[in-house]
Amino acid sequence: MIKKMALLLSFVTALLSLTSKPLKAQSDTIKEKPSVVLKVDTASELLIYKSYLFEIYVEKSIYFDSKEKNFLMKFTINNIYDSLIGANLEDFWKVIYPGKWGFYKVPFREVTDDELTNNDFDIDKSSFFKKYRQNGFSMIKPGEKLEYFRELSGSGAKIEPKNKGEYLIVSFDGILLITDGNMLDSFTLNNIVVKSRFVVLATPLKFKTIPLNALIIKKK
Repeated sequence: MIKKMALLLSFVTALLSLTSKPLKAQSDTIKEKPSVVLKVDTASELLIYKSYLFEIYVEKSIYFDSKEKNFLMKFTINNIYDSLIGANLEDFWKVIYPGKWGFYKVPFREVTDDELTNNDFDIDKSSFFKKYRQNGFSMIKPGEKLEYFRELSGSGAKIEPKNKGEYLIVSFDGILLITDGNMLDSFTLNNIVVKSRFVVLATPLKFKTIPLNALIIKKK
């Protein structure tokens, strides 16, 4: 009797295993809402752009000088080419510079509709290359760098957050003309990904003093 009951139980179990539908894993049936990680890049510099001739970085700091009306930021051009390059830094508006800035509760801008400078203007390349041969530009040797400072827009507006814990976000604009005497690299911020057009600084801000004999790009 016991033997027959055991056989009957095993038959029923086998029958149930054939007719029952397998259960889906919970991960297949529940879709979680993606989370946003709010994290500030703690590197001291941001790489804005890199070409075959040069790299340009911006330091994540705000500078001031008693002789200057506005606050400034520092940009560094590295020569990564194997020969001398020249950077045209003569025009206040034809360098990479700090554009819009403001304080935000989160370390990103939800709207990025800035109107950026285009590089669709004519350049007399023969005159440009001639000026390079005459050392008429800011010349940078292979493996060396050039630093320049450019003021923030705002006509002397104070850079102070209204609330604690806010982030200062600065966007960049402008154009950079660099040559090795044979090729011209005309770079604008339309050419790069959005994340390289902004820098995020956590508050409280740390202000630095511009060093002596620094290259400051000024209006003429």
